[in-house]
Amino acid sequence: MNVGTAAGESAGRPELSFAQERLWFLDQLSPGESSYLTPFSRRLDGPVDADLLERALRAVAERHPVLRSRIDAGTGTPVPVVEAAATVRLERVDLSGAPDPERAAEAAVATMLNTPMDLTAAPWLRAALFTLGEGSTLFHVQVHHIAFDGISRGLFERELSAQYRALAGGRPALELPPGQDYAAHAARQRAALGPAEREELLAQWRTALAGAPHVLELPSDRPRPARPGPRAGRVDFVIPEEVTAALYRVAQAQRTTLFCVGLAAYQHLLGRYADARDVLVGVPFAGREDPGAEQVIGFFTHSVPLRGELAGSPSLDALTRQARDRVLEAMDLQELPLEQLVDGLGVTREANRNPLFQHWFDLADPQWDRPALILPGVRVRPVPVTETTTRFDTELHLRPAGAGLAGRLLYSADLFDEETAAGLAGHYAALLAAAAAEPGRPLDSIPLTGADERARLIDLGTGPAVRRGPATVDAYVERTVARVPDEVAVRSGERRLTYRQLDERSRRIARALREHGAGPERVVAVCLPRGPELVCALLGVVRSGAAYVPVEPELPAERIAYLLRDSGAMAVLGDAGAESLTEVTGHPLVRVDHFVDGEGPHGGAAPSATGHGAQDLPAALDPDRLLYVVYTSGSTGLPKGVGVTHRSFTRLLDWHLDRYPVASGAATAQTAGVSFDAAAWEIWPALAGGSRLEVCSADEVRTPSRLLARLEEAGVGSAFVPTALAELLIREPLGQRTALRRLLTGGDVFRPRAEDAPGVDVVNHYGPTENTVVATATDALTRPWPSRSIGRPIAGVRAYVLDDRLHLVPRGVRGELWLGGALVSRGYLGRPGLTAERFVPDPFAAEPGARMYRTGDLVRWSADGSLEFRGRADGQLKISGYRVEPAEVEVVLLRCPGVWEAVVTAATGPDGAPVLVAHLVCEAPGPSDAELRSQLRRQVPSYLVPSVFVRLDALPLTVTGKIDRRALPAPAEGARAAVVPRTPAESAVHALWLEVLPGRAPGVEDDFFAAGGTSLSAARLSVRVREVFAIDFPVRAVFDFRTVTEQCVAIEELVLESISTMSESEIAEALNH
Repeated sequence: MNVGTAAGESAGRPELSFAQERLWFLDQLSPGESSYLTPFSRRLDGPVDADLLERALRAVAERHPVLRSRIDAGTGTPVPVVEAAATVRLERVDLSGAPDPERAAEAAVATMLNTPMDLTAAPWLRAALFTLGEGSTLFHVQVHHIAFDGISRGLFERELSAQYRALAGGRPALELPPGQDYAAHAARQRAALGPAEREELLAQWRTALAGAPHVLELPSDRPRPARPGPRAGRVDFVIPEEVTAALYRVAQAQRTTLFCVGLAAYQHLLGRYADARDVLVGVPFAGREDPGAEQVIGFFTHSVPLRGELAGSPSLDALTRQARDRVLEAMDLQELPLEQLVDGLGVTREANRNPLFQHWFDLADPQWDRPALILPGVRVRPVPVTETTTRFDTELHLRPAGAGLAGRLLYSADLFDEETAAGLAGHYAALLAAAAAEPGRPLDSIPLTGADERARLIDLGTGPAVRRGPATVDAYVERTVARVPDEVAVRSGERRLTYRQLDERSRRIARALREHGAGPERVVAVCLPRGPELVCALLGVVRSGAAYVPVEPELPAERIAYLLRDSGAMAVLGDAGAESLTEVTGHPLVRVDHFVDGEGPHGGAAPSATGHGAQDLPAALDPDRLLYVVYTSGSTGLPKGVGVTHRSFTRLLDWHLDRYPVASGAATAQTAGVSFDAAAWEIWPALAGGSRLEVCSADEVRTPSRLLARLEEAGVGSAFVPTALAELLIREPLGQRTALRRLLTGGDVFRPRAEDAPGVDVVNHYGPTENTVVATATDALTRPWPSRSIGRPIAGVRAYVLDDRLHLVPRGVRGELWLGGALVSRGYLGRPGLTAERFVPDPFAAEPGARMYRTGDLVRWSADGSLEFRGRADGQLKISGYRVEPAEVEVVLLRCPGVWEAVVTAATGPDGAPVLVAHLVCEAPGPSDAELRSQLRRQVPSYLVPSVFVRLDALPLTVTGKIDRRALPAPAEGARAAVVPRTPAESAVHALWLEVLPGRAPGVEDDFFAAGGTSLSAARLSVRVREVFAIDFPVRAVFDFRTVTEQCVAIEELVLESISTMSESEIAEALNH
């Protein structure tokens, strides 16, 4: 055989197989990695002739040219070239003198495994013989996957054994029959897949995978890096004999193999972890349909996506049948190469994840898994090789081990901790055991968590114990009045009330309300602007025994009328501004100004709080009576009232005063609108603790600079502000300008910028109105800001993360947040059906009658024991088949220089498909769209890069201070015109794009892959850039810099870097050429 010739001696232009071409591309994408090696080690006890073993290795390589090949890609298209068998050699290392020879050999093997293999150099086979002692050696072989698959290992060992025996006996090496080599297979494969065959296969694949998601994102311990490495962790586990026997019975009953049973269970588990009902998992098909390929060493394996549709609560039996049918279907379609399938489906390519599927499953055939090396006079034993790399997020490998199964889970160490991976493996084994026992049972009815894990999760979700205070809000305030009667209780501008005055005036209001029939379970509407009168009115209602419903006076009259009617308000507590309203609605109006200004309702002196009539107020009020009704938005467009009792609210007070102790006379800001439940959380803790409540005006709250000045002037030490306002305030040096010790926030996703440094503690809170304002709280937050944390449950709260079946999900897995405990509200006023739907019996509580509330929010337990907010169950978007959480994009946008505020929504694009839209408030002039896209592409997958950027002067807010997404303007209609080259550099690079993308007309700000780029065209562009600009421009650069504009910047930097290393003569020579 000639040396340095095209791989194989078959006629025609030498070509790689499709599978080899894919591996070459992946190697170009991540050069210097060792992910695609197939290693095995054998312990040899007995005499081994190292020279004969090397000759035997070369004889095997002579029979199989693929082992001694290399790739030449000088023209941009990779072709195989065969080198002499003499390039194969056996490295010999004597470790017998080492203190621990076996450990030294293990370290040497690890070094070999971590040494990348250059595909442009022959051979693709490495072998080493380590001497451990007299008559004891370790034989290690590793072959690049481009020349080897799982079946090849057995063939290799058997041929190596035969060649060794033949050479030892003085016989010539065995010869391969003509035409039976891997190059012939590659030629036949390409000849069989013409354009018509390709289109037919692709059409069938499109039907099979229609609507399937291309990303299956498991909850990870760390964000996916822009350039993940191949480093893997490993978890081994065992499926017991009795479970394995039951699984074989399932396979037999469904007329299929154990492979389909194991795959079905893994697809279900991945779906449970990812909260997905449709999953794709990669599997290997042998690819040796041609009988002539059975004895050929090479990479025949086809990587095939198998779909698992999990909707409808299928059983193991049902999913196994589905997997069987999908395997049979895919067997007829496997000849379409994976890369062509990815391109044909239009899958978005990302440099940091595998396209189409990110998880792998395999069950080894015992026929090919057992060692096959036999050397005369030598005892051969397999030695486990610690696999240190992975090509996927997870790889699950099963193999028969006696009458049971041995499992191995490889996982990306960039994404997962060992504890997380061990949990996944343990849940798989437990799921198999439970499902094998009842194969007809719906799989999602099987809890993933065992009793011990459930106990830990319940403990994790239980808030701390704190000292209990009074059982009613008015009792809390009375305690403060008795303690500090002459301290200022409320201040608004120049107006102020002491606790004594607040006590007296609120009692007058209470008595007047009692005269109108107020009492327990009656509702009084309070319609007043911010100020001392509002606080007096609220306390007056509470002391009357009734519950208050706060109403913003600025609301439309029709809305106010609805609130009064729906709440069943018996009267309105207001000022002269409410008279016109009550005239329309017919509700009695109790004028607050008649009681807080020292006059009675008829113009005479107001009764003294300690005079006649003081005793007619309830002496001992029931803590289970209603305290207030606050309205929240409803899915029907009409708000619904949530009833909160004294008992649940005083538990919030207990926690607040323990967590945020209040000193008498200290100032606490009141910023929330009265109809926002956070207003109750501001007002009552301040009065219960004896602090001075600084009521900020509506104008101050709407203008951050004015609010900051007010906080500074009033010496406020503690303030709550809604999330949107907090994100603006923390951009100021609060610790220097104000007396603030802490800034509390909540109400929306908290998205600080990396550079924000307020100099005070910031605490983020989460809680629906239905759980009495607050359910969780973070620790004090500072830089570096955590992402998405909503903290831990507060005292009195039990937090559960559950799946659709109300099973506790494992730590790290996303589920819906349910809240139980003492802060769960009474429910929705006058809506027993909706209350029963959202407030259900708590199956985890010990106390009878306990309920839990379904929040509709998706969360997960993080490694530090806090909850991470992952979006609304009904608020996620789907873009190009990918599930998108808007907050993820918003957080990254806020890191971009010049971006002040950001909200991401979906809109309909020019082609009718949904696209992402970013609504931004930026500095002037602010970053351009191209600059934003460039920065985003370096941090998030391209499907998370908005298609449209809308600039706003300010984001619209609701009356409660949250971002009003419904008020965001729609983007301008029409497709974005392609941007033509603007500089000579852009023209040069754009011309190269047109070379590798014939028939396309991309603009200089268009994405290469969105414009029709494929893996091969990316590789060709890399070669052309190297040729034209004389720089090293790897394939990965096409993924990292995806537009002409970005590539020009990168090329300029590389050119300047190259010039900086050149001498003057070299520069002059380059200029002459």
